[in-house]
Order: sequence, then structure tokens, then C-alpha cells
Amino acid sequence: MRRMCTAYLMGGLLSVLIAGSTAWSAVPMLVMDKQLREQRVYLKGVNDGEIVYLDAQRRLYKRSIDKFVRLEEVSERELEIPVDVGVIEFVDGQRIRGKISVGDATDEGGFYWECMIGDRWEKQAEISAFEQAVGVNQREQDVEEGYRERIAVNLDEVRRITFGGEPNEIVVGAEDVLVMKNGELIRGFVIEAKGDVFRFQMEDAEEAMDVGIGQVRAISLMNQVMEGDRGEYVVNMKDGGRFYANSLRMSDKVVGMEISLTGQGERSVEVPLEMVGEIDVLKSGFRLAYLSEMDVVVEEPSVVFGKSYRHEISQRVMKLHAPLSLRFDLPRGVVRLGGIVELDEDEDVPQLAGWADMNVVFRGNGYEKKYRLNGEARRHDIEVNLEGKREVFVELDEGLNGPVLDRMRLLDAKLLIRVRREDTTRTGMME
Repeated sequence: MRRMCTAYLMGGLLSVLIAGSTAWSAVPMLVMDKQLREQRVYLKGVNDGEIVYLDAQRRLYKRSIDKFVRLEEVSERELEIPVDVGVIEFVDGQRIRGKISVGDATDEGGFYWECMIGDRWEKQAEISAFEQAVGVNQREQDVEEGYRERIAVNLDEVRRITFGGEPNEIVVGAEDVLVMKNGELIRGFVIEAKGDVFRFQMEDAEEAMDVGIGQVRAISLMNQVMEGDRGEYVVNMKDGGRFYANSLRMSDKVVGMEISLTGQGERSVEVPLEMVGEIDVLKSGFRLAYLSEMDVVVEEPSVVFGKSYRHEISQRVMKLHAPLSLRFDLPRGVVRLGGIVELDEDEDVPQLAGWADMNVVFRGNGYEKKYRLNGEARRHDIEVNLEGKREVFVELDEGLNGPVLDRMRLLDAKLLIRVRREDTTRTGMME
């Protein structure tokens, strides 16, 4: 009897554990707090302003989401976006993948845009030799559609459009620019979108001309940035889309949110979690920006024995060589800078390992923070207090062995910026 009872209890316990394993599914995420400390967790969900997750020791936590400034989805996906799917960027900084509806025009001289939000753009496998031998030269792309909607767009709501490929990064200036498929740039003023053409007034031309939309690769309009409410979250998609959202809901598979597309009303949207890149939590009172996005001036170029070394700056990596001095302009409300400095050593010349020796200095009006890099200290986490500062100098000073091989990398240099609801402008966040 005791043995049967024990077996029954063990069976019941096993059933509970099996049932619980399904309910406790979780997905790896990176979360960053207001001290710019990053932690890998296993997300169970977000709802009603609370985030539930497991840490690396499988301890369950339930926190208010405004304790964090960013959530980042960490799965690596190789996207293959069709060449005819473009990106529209609005004056408030939101971006939507999709296509222009050629042939249709609005009564106000605008156009219609077919929104494609959260589509899974799967990269196609290579055609095998066997498939080629039997006549298979291409494979139809497997696209799982996300949220679709056709919206009317006025020209005064648009900053830039790409009609296929990557987001249009043309600098918006004091005139409209059409980038033609043959590479030619036409400057002037877009009067209206009329069916399948843009009505365009060229500089110094007496009459307007019609330019076929099919001939245009990208367009940049001189509309001013529109300031306004960015909502509680900025959701950056892996395909280049970007939305301002409220009422964020997340599971281990889906992200739900309320978005207000530019010039449109609010609507509820669900997208696959794996297609979301980063979510900035503006309701935390802060936002993040990369130092690389700030305007930079070279105060002292890097020259070693008459040879110049150019610095390389991308979003997440800066490659620098001593001696060097760079000055970055900072936005209003900046609080601190965080990131990593490390030696950029040449693994092909192992006998020179450890030769580099330099000081990496962050300074400005009334402050200075110094980190020493050499063979004994190849990497440092940095934290620089920039409260109330409007510029920061990043300087590399040669150390004991002179400037030869004094190369370093500044990784993931992020600024924590205080956000006020009446001050959430696009500057420093959107570009």
C-alpha cells in the first residue's frame, strides 16, 4: 500500500513538472538597467508594465519594466528582404517596411503605402548542385506575413523613402532630392505624387516635369522634424522598421503593442519576437543613444612618424590609434557614458603582444576619467559621469613604449539620456 501510494505521488509530481515545463517556456534576452549594466535573462513575459524573467541561476524575478532602459532580442537571424520592398521614414522618425501603391493617389496629392510590419524575411538556402542539374535555378522565398495595412500618406508627413533595399540614409537638406535608379540625383521640389509619377519642379526650370516612380530608387524630402509624444517604448525591428508604442505585451514568441503611425489613428499590432531587435523603455525616464551617432570633430589627428592613421567609427565599434583627440557633441539631458575599451592587438604578430601601452582619457569641462591599457590590463568596462555636460573629449595618449601599436577599440559606447515628456525630440535618438 505504501509503495503504491509513493508511486502515485511520484506520478502526480511528475505530471506537475511536465505541465510546468510547458508553462515555463522562456526566451533569452539582454536587459540593461539605468547604470548601463547588461544582463542576459530568460524572458517569460511582459504585461501591465511588469517583466517576468529567470536569471542564469533560474531564479524567478518580477520587476517593473521601468527599472530597465532597454530590452534586446539576441537570436541571430539572416534576413533576405525582397528587392522591391522599401522603407518609408516619417517626420517623427517612425519607419515602416512596405511598398508604394503605384497608380493610386490621394485627394491631397499624396499616395498609398502598403505596410509590412513584422514579416519573417527568411534567407533562402543555396541551390544545390543536384537541384541545378534537374533545372531548379531559383527557390520561391518563404515569407510569413505579419501585420498588413494600406495607409494614405501625405507628402508633408515624409522625410525619406527607399523603394527597395536598405533604409534611405540621404541627408535631408534645404531641397528635395530624387535618387534615380541610374545613380543620378535630381534636386528641386516634389509637388505631388500623381498615380505612377512624381510631379517635380527642378531648380531653375520654368515648368514642372513628371518623373515615373518606377525610375526612382529613393527620395528625400526637406520636411522638418516633427516633435511630439514618442509613447512609452521605441520598438526597433530587425528589418529596419521603427515604431513608437504603448501598452507593450510580450511572450516568448510574440510582441503586442499599440502604435500610432504618423497621420493615422492608434491600432493594435502583433509581431514575432524574433523579428524585434531592441526595445527602448522611454517610460523609465531615460533613453539610449550611441556615442557614434553624435557629431564629432577631430581635434588632434593620429600621426605616427609622419604616417596618418584614420579612426574608424561604426555604431557599436570605434577603432582608434594613439595619439588622438576626438570631441563629441552631447545632447541635452545626458547622464553617463558606458561601454568597453580594449586593446586592438594584431594576432598575426604574436611577438609584439603586450607591446601596446596607452591611456584612454575621457574629459571635458571640469571632469576627467582615465583608463590604462597595456599587456596586463587589456580591457576595461568604462563608466563616465556626464551629468549636465554638452561635450566629451576622447583622447589616446601614448604610454611607455611610444605610439607604435597603440591601437584600441571602444565597444558599445552608449549614452544614457534623461527624457522629459515635453522634450522627447528626434535629435540624437533617431539618427
